[in-house]
Amino acid sequence: MKKVFKRFASFAMALTIAGSGAVITGTFSPNSVGIMTAQASVIEGKAVSDYSLYTGGVNTDLTIKRKPDNKSASMGVLKKGTPVVIYEVNNGFGRIDKGWIQLRYVTVDLNTVFKDIKNIKNIKAVEFVFKNQFMVGKPSNDSKKNTFAPKETIKRSDIVSVIYNMAGKPYTHYERIFKDVTFDKPCKYAVTWAYRNDIVAGYANGNFGINDDVTIEQVAQMLFKYAKLCGYDTSFTKGESSKYKQSDWAKKSGAVDWAVHQKILTKANTNSSYNATQKASRELCADMVKNLMENHL
Repeated sequence: MKKVFKRFASFAMALTIAGSGAVITGTFSPNSVGIMTAQASVIEGKAVSDYSLYTGGVNTDLTIKRKPDNKSASMGVLKKGTPVVIYEVNNGFGRIDKGWIQLRYVTVDLNTVFKDIKNIKNIKAVEFVFKNQFMVGKPSNDSKKNTFAPKETIKRSDIVSVIYNMAGKPYTHYERIFKDVTFDKPCKYAVTWAYRNDIVAGYANGNFGINDDVTIEQVAQMLFKYAKLCGYDTSFTKGESSKYKQSDWAKKSGAVDWAVHQKILTKANTNSSYNATQKASRELCADMVKNLMENHL
């Protein structure tokens, strides 16, 4: 496979053909960091109806359009077991059997995406979670830019959505488990999935508390449970987080001990406060997610 797109960050790419079980894989090793978005177009009539781009562990759906009319394609998918192999990449074109696809990758300066991150400490963490679409921004009054809101406290619905994104948004049938997680809530699938996998629970009043603030130790607890679910290293030394102020339940669970042992929670990202009962900022959450996931992508 020829190496192209050398201005982009190193990443693994895979295209999954919906319903076929076939995967196209390739690796590019460019020499500079960039945030990647992708577009795909069917440029020959014998292609499938749906592709996904898989970068850094995150499955991102792509809209497939058919030329020359540029209307969304709705052709049948290939049968399971059909070999689909990308065997050449040249000038942005990748040939597969049963059709041709064109991929276009674009670097994005985060400062052109978010208007409030120029001077933050953990810019690499924001870059990581945005590139992998674990965390995204928030709407602002500026139509050209969103905000990342790095200093804002993360909410329960947000951190559960982040973990759901980390898992690749597995298919989940919505269930009305909590009174405040109705079908119109964007977090409904994330909360359903996280509850079923014992990552979160609700309150005695039947609510999930989607808009409640989350503390550092609570983030550590959710990431700890997610790590167990994924089979990641969950070893720790009891008492390793003794410098940190934490609740009795956190001491008992070992979540903060684990986060410290695995260097997910650090002196640097907590600004030496050593207080895990504090509310967790979105910037801190981004750094904790980066520290957990960068070795598992």
